[in-house]
Amino acid sequence: IVLSGGTYCLGSALKIYSDITLTGSSDGTTIIDGGNSTSSETDCAASPSGTRLMRIYSGSTANLDYITMQGGSLINYTGAGIHMQAGIDLELSNSHIKYNQINNTSGVAKGAGIYITAGSDLALTDSSISNNTITNTASSVLGGAVYLDSTVSNPSSITLTDSTISNNTISTTSSSTSHIARGGAFYMHNSSTITSTGSTISDNTAFSATSYANGGAIFLHYDASLTFDTTVLSDNAASSTDHYASGGAIHLYATSTYPTQTFTMTDSTVSGN
Repeated sequence: IVLSGGTYCLGSALKIYSDITLTGSSDGTTIIDGGNSTSSETDCAASPSGTRLMRIYSGSTANLDYITMQGGSLINYTGAGIHMQAGIDLELSNSHIKYNQINNTSGVAKGAGIYITAGSDLALTDSSISNNTITNTASSVLGGAVYLDSTVSNPSSITLTDSTISNNTISTTSSSTSHIARGGAFYMHNSSTITSTGSTISDNTAFSATSYANGGAIFLHYDASLTFDTTVLSDNAASSTDHYASGGAIHLYATSTYPTQTFTMTDSTVSGN
């Protein structure tokens, strides 16, 4: 499907049930907009009840080329930009996922930009995920750009090539000391992998008012694996008002049952975190 340059205003989510390729006109000119962008870029009316931009159903392969997706907004759900069910392959080329938001008043908030269900894979080339936000007044916040669910039997992965992940923010103001903020950009669950080449991960933040804030950019859960080659990780931050924060850039979490985390870095830069 070829989409001409312009802004396409959504009243409800795009639902993808089979293989699809969406091709836009040129970089930044073909925009799918939910109308809830926090920037002044949107020309679409906001949906009071919120709009997820896209849900991709199990078993599908989706390719987005020269597509910008922005302005998705949800309350008490996951994946305001794109929600990927199990067994999905999603490739983004010259595309941008930005200004999507989740505002929760109950339940854990996950993946403002993209939510990936276990057993799915995401690849970005010359693309970006930026300025996505999660706020929660009642529970935890995980993965401002992407929440990557995964299991030993159904692992998930992300591959970044010449892409940018920036200015994603998660924040919980819950009064409970058990409600945490983890992964301003990426939350990596069990046995998930991220491989990054020639990419930049910068200016992402994780904040908790009363509990832990871990991984301003990336939080690795049990047995996750992270590989950087010629990648820049800069100016990310984790902070907490009344508790402690750790891993301004990356927090690796392991237990005696799952003791192994893998982080490999080659010709890369970590600074200002």
